[in-house]
Amino acid sequence: MILAGGYRGILVAAASLLVLAGAVTAAPITPFTFDTVMNVVSPSSLNFNVQISSDVGSDSDSASSPLGGTANVRFFADASTGNLTIKDYQFTGGLIQVNNNLALDFTLGGFLVNIDATGTGLKGVPSTLNPPSTLTSPAVPGSPGSFPASDARVTINQGNIHVVVSPFIGSDTIIDLDLSNPDNQIAGTSTSATPGTLTVNQGASDTSTNTTKYSLVLNVPVQFTSEPIDLDGQGTATITVNGSLRTSVADVEVNFIPWNGIAGDLTQDGQVNSADITAFVNGWRSTNNTPGRLAIQKGDLNFDGLTDLHDAFLLRSALQDNNLSLNIGDLLAVSNTVPEPSTWMLLAVGCVAMVARRRLAK
Repeated sequence: MILAGGYRGILVAAASLLVLAGAVTAAPITPFTFDTVMNVVSPSSLNFNVQISSDVGSDSDSASSPLGGTANVRFFADASTGNLTIKDYQFTGGLIQVNNNLALDFTLGGFLVNIDATGTGLKGVPSTLNPPSTLTSPAVPGSPGSFPASDARVTINQGNIHVVVSPFIGSDTIIDLDLSNPDNQIAGTSTSATPGTLTVNQGASDTSTNTTKYSLVLNVPVQFTSEPIDLDGQGTATITVNGSLRTSVADVEVNFIPWNGIAGDLTQDGQVNSADITAFVNGWRSTNNTPGRLAIQKGDLNFDGLTDLHDAFLLRSALQDNNLSLNIGDLLAVSNTVPEPSTWMLLAVGCVAMVARRRLAK
């Protein structure tokens, strides 16, 4: 029992030294960002429901218009696991334009009211309000990650809405709502219960440049009601906007190639065998700042930017899971490199720890 306790102490000490060594030598790969322009795609449209109230009555009508344009999006990606995971995004704005004029007809009490959008059209500036880290990462490539609809705020801030009030007797009264005026802008935070989604699909990889292409589809639900807009004493109007902003981009090039997810498969051939040991020896003490396949092929199994004893123990564990064995001392003996003094210390402690583990197993 005392000896077993001593071995456990050695194991704890070995683990502690490995952690300390890792803190000194490892250079963790940090998340990266990339910006892209996403095109608004079909189906994507906004529905407008206008409600007008006055002393003489009230009425409402609605219409829909398709969208076109682009949106600028910044994605924050974390590839420290060897595969691209979108941690969050930032919808920094863009030009979302209604493709055709919006025409609404309804009656305000005893008056005929026509509303139509003219000028350069309605333009929306979508953005995120809350920290984008609320995005739920996709479980597998091709499945959508989701974020609350309240992360999206849309402002329709350009173009004119002309309200023509035609009494039974007399001339028309024309009320011009200039949406560039902050008092008239149609803006709000989406209250839709439907979450927004971000879908990432992997495309072609180029091993010569260590790049992979991805396609991204972002769908933002829109649902809000404007504050009452004064119609120059003729009543007030509220405008409800709902629909979706669906944007997409293809062939976004990212500087890494995902690995196949098989622990210890350095050669990426779908198997864990002696070829992976050879690959590990060739990559011993190498450094890299690229996650994914390139790191795995160099033996960097924990994606910390350095191939060292930490990775050797991970490889040994993967080989054991496949009924194979790895003697780390033999591995270093056949390597053409000479370990640093700190590595020899870790090797010595590691070997003692492995011996202790074998004796404990008996």
